[in-house]
Amino acid sequence: MMARQFVQRGSVTLSQIDLVLRTAGIAVLLLMALLLARDALAQLAGWLLALFAVATAAYLAWSAPGAAAAMPDWLHWPLLLLAQANPVLFYLAARAMFDDGFRLLPRHALLLAAMVGLGLFCIVPPDWSSPTALMLGGNLRRLATIALVALAIFVALRGRTGDLLAGRMRFRFFFALGVGLYSIAIAVAEIFFFPQGMSEIAGAVNAGAIAVLAAGFFFALFSLSAAGALAPQVSPARAAVPALPQANEDEAVLAALKAAMERDRLYRDEGLSIGGLAARLDMPEYRLRRAINQQLGFRNFSAYVNQWRLAEIKAALADPAQRQVSITTMALDAGFASLGPFNRAFKAETGLTPSDFRRQALSGSGDGAIDQEHAPVLAES
Repeated sequence: MMARQFVQRGSVTLSQIDLVLRTAGIAVLLLMALLLARDALAQLAGWLLALFAVATAAYLAWSAPGAAAAMPDWLHWPLLLLAQANPVLFYLAARAMFDDGFRLLPRHALLLAAMVGLGLFCIVPPDWSSPTALMLGGNLRRLATIALVALAIFVALRGRTGDLLAGRMRFRFFFALGVGLYSIAIAVAEIFFFPQGMSEIAGAVNAGAIAVLAAGFFFALFSLSAAGALAPQVSPARAAVPALPQANEDEAVLAALKAAMERDRLYRDEGLSIGGLAARLDMPEYRLRRAINQQLGFRNFSAYVNQWRLAEIKAALADPAQRQVSITTMALDAGFASLGPFNRAFKAETGLTPSDFRRQALSGSGDGAIDQEHAPVLAES
């Protein structure tokens, strides 16, 4: 009641509420960035998330009413550049967090430069620009933002069922449906309702929403970090099924899993999912997830299954008796649905194309030879 009276008497203005909300959001985001940078070390996901947090804080500071005009140039330009980079950093952070095989490539730098350049064109237009060009540029940037965020949402949800890290699997929903959908909603609102910039009320509401999302993101993220979900991908032992650990409650799970892959070759089913495999093994899905992750060292189910598929294909490529069998036939028989995913997985595993691997293996070169000591043992056909 007293707070309402203060607002009604003008003791608390909308601009003051906006300032408090922005300050709270900036504080949470910068704290998150500092903690992520401290713990990130070589973790690409941690560094990209830290940059995304800093860029979001920069957006909150730079977009505050009257802030851009009042800032000195040494502060204005870095904040402006970071704010324009925000959508690309969000997308890259999603890729690094949810795609264990992700690596930064030159094209990502080009994407970042293009997005920042487009933002600068709209905010600091050159003398030759026209109102129509600025309007088109602004809408193009908003559409690009929507596309990047939509791609991040797709990445977050695409591999959810095969994620073997329980905390990260749950976090995908918060990341996609919370942060992602809100970012798209803001971009759509700017196109249809605020083409010239947000009103004071809309700006305060946006600042409050970002502060709330930042707080939720902060707590969810560090629960993931504590569980090792942001740790760099550690290559599991090349043996898809190592020696069974003694006195381990997952021993029966691993034994059944080994039989299903080695004897029954269930990996050849191109639609195999962890839920389907658990049903076929007649065991709870959570136990299967835990065994593959904690005992075998895999962070997602597709990487585990692909190890078996690739082992079969490498053995076939090195077999002189199968010299005339096409690589496409081998890939499809082993369970890959198409050549694109197969070629990418094979190159990531061996550093060679399938053709080069076959050529080296059949010519007696040791570079492409199969590591028989660590490869999965496949039953005879």
